[in-house]
Amino acid sequence: MKLNLGEAVREAMGHRGYLFMTLAFFACGFQLVFITTHLPAYLQLCGVAPGVAGTALGLIGLFNAVGTYLFGLLGARYSQKHLLALIYLLRTLIIVAFLLAPISAAFRLPPAELLVGRVRRDAVRASCQTPTRP
Repeated sequence: MKLNLGEAVREAMGHRGYLFMTLAFFACGFQLVFITTHLPAYLQLCGVAPGVAGTALGLIGLFNAVGTYLFGLLGARYSQKHLLALIYLLRTLIIVAFLLAPISAAFRLPPAELLVGRVRRDAVRASCQTPTRP
């Protein structure tokens, strides 16, 4: 049976497994690109030393490697689909917790602005500045 493009897309969109895998690959790609692209610039805007951003990326890579090994072992015993869903859920929760946690005692971004995506570069820069002493 030969399908044209429209028929193939309709068939794929009707397959639950395809939809879940597409969502999983999107989540994974979004999370990794978001972290590697925006984390260093975000920390720089907040006045954090560049070495800290580099260390953070290195630790993220280290824990990704350890997590991959451990979840690979778990995959021999438990449902790999459920483990993959757990990994993406944990990543999402950790990213949200990071964005909501203060970088310093004086730092806090409004969670509502983060959720609706209205934080502009100048708003982040203003939020990250620590009060200056006279």
